[in-house]
Amino acid sequence: MNQSDCSGKTLKLWPVFVDHFTPDAADGNSKTEYTAWGLSSLLSYQNKSGLIVDLASDVAIYDGNVSTDLRGSEVADINATSFSGSVDIGYRFNLGDHQLTPTAGVGIQYLQVDDFTDTDNTKVHYDDITRPTVRLGMRYRYDWDTANAGKWAITANTLFIKDLSDDMTLEIGDKYSNVSNSFRSGAAGSSAMIDLGIISNPVPNVSLNTGLQYQHRLEDEGVDYWQAVAGVKISF
Repeated sequence: MNQSDCSGKTLKLWPVFVDHFTPDAADGNSKTEYTAWGLSSLLSYQNKSGLIVDLASDVAIYDGNVSTDLRGSEVADINATSFSGSVDIGYRFNLGDHQLTPTAGVGIQYLQVDDFTDTDNTKVHYDDITRPTVRLGMRYRYDWDTANAGKWAITANTLFIKDLSDDMTLEIGDKYSNVSNSFRSGAAGSSAMIDLGIISNPVPNVSLNTGLQYQHRLEDEGVDYWQAVAGVKISF
């Protein structure tokens, strides 16, 4: 243990947030708005030699509502639960106050969507989704100290995620009969991500984080999105 300069655990509470998706569909636009609650954890080991190992996991629950241009609001109520975990290994290079850390890792995501019945009394069933991934990234960090405002840092991270999952089955059927149709939903798809952030450390072991994140899909499947994030990290 005396060979490491930082080894600890980090717990993060996600704020409750509301988001929505509006896909372009052949039979008219639909919109899904959901609220999510989540909890994540990070176990990080950093050796003086520059070796870094990060073990991350999170759990989240979602409460969503689907509306369409043709049918209006409350077409369907969707509830889901997700779990994910990842292991990333990197090596940090110090160039004065600048740090560069190439990383490689693997991850897995699991999503379970509850069966539901829509406003037309149609039953909907999603297969559980298990998504293994391979991850390659580069992290950048620049640190500086101030006399009165504590320590600060600027970060810039890039991450390539290769999706290794298969598509899943979606079954839609009449509530009052045994007639149903099965569809293939498509895989999640590979993606590239970049995020920029500012970190402030007003007191030891506590950091305030703000930043912007953008993800771009690299295949037909997937989602392009951007988001602003803010949070507090407590290390021990």
